[in-house]
Amino acid sequence: MLAHTGAEKVTIVGHSQCGGILLIYYITELGGDKTVDHLVGFAPSNNGTTVGGMFDASAAASGIVGFVAGTASQQQIVGSELVNEVYKSGPVPRPGVKYTFIASETDKTVTPYTNSFVDEPGVVNVTAQDHHPGLVTDHNNMTYYEQVIDLAKKALNHKL
Repeated sequence: MLAHTGAEKVTIVGHSQCGGILLIYYITELGGDKTVDHLVGFAPSNNGTTVGGMFDASAAASGIVGFVAGTASQQQIVGSELVNEVYKSGPVPRPGVKYTFIASETDKTVTPYTNSFVDEPGVVNVTAQDHHPGLVTDHNNMTYYEQVIDLAKKALNHKL
């Protein structure tokens, strides 16, 4: 994208693993801090998930989650090897990169939903229902809701 547009940096809007933990790994471990200006993540599994309390680190280590739901699901469990690898370096934010994470308190996949958030200075964490009370969103279709898209637009315009 950089070569195509001639831009020095890109803004990335992603969902679930591609809205958080995988891009954070790219930014912190693979030099992405030099090419990413702003990461906006919908329902990211930044700090892992318990999938409604069904799984924990021992389930991730046993491989049972991978057997039941695939490798990507196993990597998102609280305490998984991937979660531990991404956060081994300490705080996520890198100078020059803006971060906005948008989560829904009705998400049943990333649980608790606050695991989407990164509690570090300079990171904007947004609960959709704080801006749109009564909104019921699910994890998989979160990006289709007009209210959530509106939050992303506000994030991109630095109005959150």
